[in-house]
Amino acid sequence: MKRKYGLMSIILCILGLLLIYFNSLSQEGIIGVYFFIGIIFWIASIVLGIGGIALKEKGCLKYMGILIIFLILIGYALLIILFAITGFGA
Repeated sequence: MKRKYGLMSIILCILGLLLIYFNSLSQEGIIGVYFFIGIIFWIASIVLGIGGIALKEKGCLKYMGILIIFLILIGYALLIILFAITGFGA
């Protein structure tokens, strides 16, 4: 039986994103347990995506979980750069 690494990668990526978002809502800027579980889900998503690539799973779903995570990280990096350029709102 073939496993669906790509589909599981996307599901874990989205769940990790939701958990990190819920962390920002629940506690006023304090890093909580949701944040760390979200990061663990992201790492598991990357591992499953790489597993799907290594096993030559058909389709492009195996790349989507990794792509979503890297796009989010690029977005955060751009925010930090833009804040630095504008002087952090000063």
